Amino acid sequence: MLIGISLLSVGGLLAVFCVLIGVWRLASVSTSAYGLRLAGLGLLLAFVVAVLRRFDANAAVSPLTTFNLRLAATALLAGAAVAWWRSRRVPGISHEQRMAWCNGMGAAGVLSVAALELIARSPQGAALFAILAAALLAAISLSGALVTSAKLRGGAGYTVRLSGRPALIGASLLAAIGLGFYIARAAAAGISAPIPYAGLIGLLAGTGAICGLLITLPVIAADLPIAASVGNALTGAAAALLGWVLQIPVLMIIGMVVAGAGTGLAQSSARVLRRSIGDALFWEMSSGPSATRPIDAGNAGMFLRYARKVIVVPGYGLAAAQAHHKLAELINLLLAAGVDVKVAVHPSAGRFPGQLDGLLADAGIAPHLNVQPAEGVDCFSGADIALVIGANDVVNPSAAGIKSLPLFGMSIFNVGLAKTLYVIKRGQGSGFAGIANPTFHGENCSMVHGDAQSVLAEMIEAMKRGELAVAA
Repeated sequence: MLIGISLLSVGGLLAVFCVLIGVWRLASVSTSAYGLRLAGLGLLLAFVVAVLRRFDANAAVSPLTTFNLRLAATALLAGAAVAWWRSRRVPGISHEQRMAWCNGMGAAGVLSVAALELIARSPQGAALFAILAAALLAAISLSGALVTSAKLRGGAGYTVRLSGRPALIGASLLAAIGLGFYIARAAAAGISAPIPYAGLIGLLAGTGAICGLLITLPVIAADLPIAASVGNALTGAAAALLGWVLQIPVLMIIGMVVAGAGTGLAQSSARVLRRSIGDALFWEMSSGPSATRPIDAGNAGMFLRYARKVIVVPGYGLAAAQAHHKLAELINLLLAAGVDVKVAVHPSAGRFPGQLDGLLADAGIAPHLNVQPAEGVDCFSGADIALVIGANDVVNPSAAGIKSLPLFGMSIFNVGLAKTLYVIKRGQGSGFAGIANPTFHGENCSMVHGDAQSVLAEMIEAMKRGELAVAA
């Protein structure tokens, strides 16, 4: 043996430790950057340990083994370079779709390795069933991740309605499971199948991908966090099964950690949305307005920090909470970070004309940051984030389209045109006019529930912690 088994075991345990601590540190915005680096280091160490374990199993190194080792190192370097280049180009407000895409790439990797193992090594017994299950889970996760990523990019057109959705999902899943049992029986008994063995495996993967599409295509925007978390859990479970088949303990343990974390995150998201995972993924929503999509104030603050252009729309909620000084502090932090910040004050905002203008002046917000009312109507299409603080009627598009409403004819700010919309509100109220705002149920809108002053304070604190973490 070229390398001691005990040394490799220690390396594997260290890799698992790094991943576990890294995932734990992701629980806080201020330590998330450190957690990501530590988890990434653990995954890199796990890869090195896996390669060395395979290399060490062949003490007499053959040219083929050397070539495979070089190929693995080349693939690692190429993948790391592409990931680094792409991550530098992704804006801060696009992290959710990027993570969904990365989950899909992980599922694709598991599916590829599982297919190669099935074709090249022809496993038997429990190992065969485990690797077939891994391939099926990875295929479901891969197609679901691609759809989820597209929706998170704002692809509302990817949401479709399916009548009899649970029956379709059940039929596709039963077909995939039945095909898996047929493949296992054919491999064990040496039965000559009507199509090649590789074709059967491809058919299994395709059936699983269809199942993933049937699950995720009808998912509405509010339930996307649940769908993405379930996809992570499926990929982790598939990786754990693959690690057991390949006898790679590190892969098996890390896969179980990812599966557990994804399941916990899905349950937490469902609890916040007051939904069940089954309702989100398998049942049709009613024809009424979809649930609003919540976001943590700290996370919203970090997304604001890394945006390029932010437009703030203050309303009566800002005045009621006396949060104008906190808003000034938030704007100053964004300006210091190089963010282009504008403030759009609607002439009808507040309880009387000029109320908000006076508050902003009292807080020392520079007048040149304010956009003119006419300019503010259409300026949101170029904004990365629109931050609405306690406003409702002045950003309600119903004013332009429904003649029977008391708001009809009033000019409004089209905040829904921004790439991302954050709305700070104390509850689910309908504003002074008592009219529900459909913009708050849009694909790009997230609600930050709470008093404006406390929410802005949390945003500011998260931004300051993030700056300190980056500086460190």
